Amino acid sequence: NKYYQILNDASETYQFYLKNTLEGKKALEYLQKRNMNDDIIRRFGIGLSSHNENIIVKTLLESNKYIPLDLQEIGLVGFNNNRYFDLFNGRIIFPLKDLRGNIVGFSGRIYDSQSNSKYINSQENVIFKKSNILYNYSEAFNDIKLKGHVIIFEGFMDVIAAYRAGVNN
Repeated sequence: NKYYQILNDASETYQFYLKNTLEGKKALEYLQKRNMNDDIIRRFGIGLSSHNENIIVKTLLESNKYIPLDLQEIGLVGFNNNRYFDLFNGRIIFPLKDLRGNIVGFSGRIYDSQSNSKYINSQENVIFKKSNILYNYSEAFNDIKLKGHVIIFEGFMDVIAAYRAGVNN
């Protein structure tokens, strides 16, 4: 439960940063060019990590809300040169949920050219096993049951494009 709460708080932090910062404005412009409006962004819980600020360290660690080891174990922060730092820097953040709808990890996508890796994902840990996760499954479950089949896409953007087109299973 502690890890789910940490990841939920991190997701809320990323979402707030996307909507309320100058850096977030640039990321929102990118998302809008990819045909994502506010409803889609909210529906999928999309957020943003900062290029320059360690928002998870500042929000979750420096507030003394959580201990560093917990944030390290679930792959939100690293430690180097006697300081903690956010692992998802300068990326649009997609929360990854288990079958019950609990956030168990994140995938971060670049939206500019400041990184070589297009996506980085949470490391596997106690609550996140990549092979057990199907993006958007918990939200699509009822539509899958109603229609009697599931349509699987490779990427987040494909799932979101299908949702925009009314394909919810």
